[in-house]
Amino acid sequence: MGKTGREREKERKRMEIIDAAGKFFFDKGYAQSVMDDIALSSGFTKRTVYSYFKNKKELYIAVLYRAMLKLNEYLLKNLSGMGGKTGLEKVVSLGKKYYKFAREYPECFKIIAEYQGVIGDLEKSTELSEKCFKEGEKGIYFLKALIAGGVKDRSISPDINVVETALALWISITGIIDTIYVKKTYISRIHKISINKVINETFLLFEKSLRRSEGE
Repeated sequence: MGKTGREREKERKRMEIIDAAGKFFFDKGYAQSVMDDIALSSGFTKRTVYSYFKNKKELYIAVLYRAMLKLNEYLLKNLSGMGGKTGLEKVVSLGKKYYKFAREYPECFKIIAEYQGVIGDLEKSTELSEKCFKEGEKGIYFLKALIAGGVKDRSISPDINVVETALALWISITGIIDTIYVKKTYISRIHKISINKVINETFLLFEKSLRRSEGE
């Protein structure tokens, strides 16, 4: 059964509030974003905003959840087009796709990369935070599946721990991309290296560390 007109209108308002909040969190950061300003920017009263979100943290989690949905949809499209590649090639391809996502959707990447420093670990105390937590785990799940596939097809070393490696890669890639964006002027002006070159070298290092050596 489809949504009623009233339900569609409520969803439209909710998404417009999330849109406005996302821009504030990206431009000003969580601490400097004020609910009154978000309400004004969204075109709704503060009372209306609070009827959808009980506080700023809940609104922040809603913005984060939407960013995670967009990221996972983006990565899934890449995974569906990787038939015929080895597990190692798929891992590298997924990492590069993540970097491309960060460039195309910087506001989404920023909140994904920074949320733990802003609100801490997601507590599964509400339906929204539970959904957000599960969505956030999908990136690790994707990596674990690809790494395990690489071990199976003999493109990745059998000596690695799949779970530990997936976590290390996810944390490393996120941190490196985030650092590169913060330091991009320094990297290009002082060291005369493009950020794309740094990213390519990063993935070459990851690839070398995972590749199965002869005799294994």
